[in-house]
Amino acid sequence: MAHKAEEIQGYVDHNEWKNFFTTTRAVYRPPVKVNAPFLSAEGTTLLTEQLEILNHWAELFRSVLNQPSTISDAAIDRLHEI
Repeated sequence: MAHKAEEIQGYVDHNEWKNFFTTTRAVYRPPVKVNAPFLSAEGTTLLTEQLEILNHWAELFRSVLNQPSTISDAAIDRLHEI
């Protein structure tokens, strides 16, 4: 830890603020948890495994993005004329 303190002090002494903040964050900031658990679409199961979470997102986006169009074909055809 003394070595890190000297490294950080060196950045301050040389006005290397980007390196100072990057190193300080690496030392003092708690690690970020990448996969926070959340409930399944049904709201009954807590998803904790990365593959479960990725599959949940894939299914969610499939259901949102694969909706039938509510715009009539005639309206779409008129757009080409504009």
